[in-house]
Amino acid sequence: MPKVMMKCWWKLPLAAAVLVLSVVGSNGEIPTTLDGPFDPVTSPLDHKKFRGLAVDLPDSDPRVQWQARGFEPEQISISLSTTPDSIWISWVTGFGQFCGETPVRQ
Repeated sequence: MPKVMMKCWWKLPLAAAVLVLSVVGSNGEIPTTLDGPFDPVTSPLDHKKFRGLAVDLPDSDPRVQWQARGFEPEQISISLSTTPDSIWISWVTGFGQFCGETPVRQ
């Protein structure tokens, strides 16, 4: 083993032990959101660095125009499920209808 590794071989296991002990805490369990509610941690917005110059795209811009035809999906979402061999696939067609209202795009 090189001399550098001989001098600091103990630092990695020590760092791992400190990390595990800090996460586990005093009660011996890793905290989850079910253990909450936890106090929110926020930081103030730095107005000097915050640009805030967002510009809306016009409806005529091709990036926001509706491109799907008929029953084609506009958005497709693939999400992992509870087991490693299953997934959820969902999509949005753009022809959604709520309470008898006609869709915006026909």
